[in-house]
Amino acid sequence: MPLKVALINMPFGFHIYPSIQLGTLSTLLKAHDCEVKCHYLNLHFAHQLGLPVYNQLCEKRFLIGEWLFSHPLFGDHARNQDYMNHFDTHIEDVCRSIERPKEFLVDVKTKMVPEFLQWSLEACDWGAFDVVGFSSTFNQNVASLTLAKLIKEKYPQIKIMFGGSNFEAEMGLEYFRVFPWIDYVVPGEAEDILPQLVNYFKQGGPIPRGGVHRCEGEVLYEEPESMFGNFQDYAAPDYDDFFDQLREIDPHSSLLENPVILYETARGCWWGEKHHCTFCG
Repeated sequence: MPLKVALINMPFGFHIYPSIQLGTLSTLLKAHDCEVKCHYLNLHFAHQLGLPVYNQLCEKRFLIGEWLFSHPLFGDHARNQDYMNHFDTHIEDVCRSIERPKEFLVDVKTKMVPEFLQWSLEACDWGAFDVVGFSSTFNQNVASLTLAKLIKEKYPQIKIMFGGSNFEAEMGLEYFRVFPWIDYVVPGEAEDILPQLVNYFKQGGPIPRGGVHRCEGEVLYEEPESMFGNFQDYAAPDYDDFFDQLREIDPHSSLLENPVILYETARGCWWGEKHHCTFCG
């Protein structure tokens, strides 16, 4: 039987175009006889919140998206007031740009986010999937980790996987160590390792190199034998689920008439070859 895989795009991924990460992995997994469904849950949250407000929050880089989703994951350990004090000026700028008071953001954090997470858990029969995967970039970490935890608690048999730039290299290993409901992490390029993991899930045997996993409580990882090589070996990203779900949520969306899609012509950063950015892995 084919392996059934759900790929999830959480807030605060941009709502104006599909995820190239999910699109690429969907094509790749389908080529290896998997049944794949991409779930753009960020679209639902964007329309609940209001598109102009959501767009503004996506653009911000002081972890406001992580803060908004922090309480369901960290509870009383979430340093709510510390965050608001430290980023007070930034929060005021956001409130001016979205024309909302600070109390609006507090309501989003305390009311809208928990309701959205509960809806996300119940809106799909996640138990029908063998693997649920998350790709996390910028302000998607806490939302993704929280939903993954909820899914794992309700469906403990499901394998939870994470990847994306937030899980690159040592970051991925540390997240894996700290959050025990994650079963596998791909802390680098997934094109070569993912088909091997699929075969492992189907047939068993040794776990392929390049995937972070546990054995008797110990975190294990071996570097992959080779890096991703040739774009010509892979088909175009599959964006059908994005536009199907957008059409269901907002059949009159301008994005359906004037769609934006992402494609990749090179990998790496040529700027970084000469001027390495300190924030970038």
